Amino acid sequence: AALRAGKHVFLEKPMATTRREAEDLVNVQAETGLALQVGYVFRYSHLFRQMKAMIEGGAIGTPRLAYCHEFRRPLPAAWRYSTERTGGVFVEKNCHHFDLFNWFLGVRVVAASAFGAQALIKNGATVTDIIGKRWRVDETDIPDNATVGLELDHGAQATLSISFTAPFRHRLEVGVFGDGGLLIAHEDRKILELQTEDEVQTFEVTHPEGVEEPVHHGSVEQHQAFMRAVRGEEEVYCDAQMGLEGLLPAFMAQEALERGEVVREK
Repeated sequence: AALRAGKHVFLEKPMATTRREAEDLVNVQAETGLALQVGYVFRYSHLFRQMKAMIEGGAIGTPRLAYCHEFRRPLPAAWRYSTERTGGVFVEKNCHHFDLFNWFLGVRVVAASAFGAQALIKNGATVTDIIGKRWRVDETDIPDNATVGLELDHGAQATLSISFTAPFRHRLEVGVFGDGGLLIAHEDRKILELQTEDEVQTFEVTHPEGVEEPVHHGSVEQHQAFMRAVRGEEEVYCDAQMGLEGLLPAFMAQEALERGEVVREK
């Protein structure tokens, strides 16, 4: 509606909770020609941009595998612990990470499997969340521990593990393995680690202007980029099509979780 009213749109992830809604947004953006930017904030992070540059520069050879481990305490009570409202935990939470797989491997997901269970965050339980507040879980149907396996074209694979039951606040690790080495981003510590045949190197990646970014690294840059797009100074980078492509593995993983079987792209 905002696009059809002539407004440029910055749209947080997930851009939609169903594939049809996401495809509709792609079509409306194309019809209007207005800026629609999706909040895949990690695309603007200096840490992940350096990781991408190192992969493209041949630091690990040809990428073969990627993984993401996100372990954290429960999110606050206001979080949407509902599959109906969000499309599922993989759609709501992990499209960020699937987008990184797309970016680093440069290939398309063709199949997904998924497993998940509730260990802590279940109806009637009392939990301590990521900001230290205790609250009672009244209604949830999402897993608090889950894994996803992805098959990509050209023979690459990727895996995701997520848990909301960690005894510590948060840890996010993303790795890409190739025939020449392994590159790991420790997002919570702003560190890249490169392991090759001969050595292990560590690179600290800080904001070049010394900005302490709120919540996610890249959050300042993504809004600056949106304003440049609104002013017509550059094209939108994380556009509607990219938003959709990051969601496709999430939709497949959610379907695989619900059906209990491997789901293949149609």
